[in-house]
Amino acid sequence: MNIAAIYHRPESEYAFLYTKDLFHIRIRTARKDIKSVGLIHGDPYKMNKKDWQNNESKMALTLSTEIYDYWEIEI
Repeated sequence: MNIAAIYHRPESEYAFLYTKDLFHIRIRTARKDIKSVGLIHGDPYKMNKKDWQNNESKMALTLSTEIYDYWEIEI
């Protein structure tokens, strides 16, 4: 796995509120380096509970260039 190619920047085009109830999250990886990407997510206001982040969703491969793959999910 090419760890140097993995990229995500919060508060940017890689993570933004699309509508009032829909959040878009993107991540970049090296092209054809990763077979799938999963996002583990949960409500940060429930952090005091034991299993607050027990939701996992698969991200979709939405774009590939000569160098990178871009993955996206709507939460």
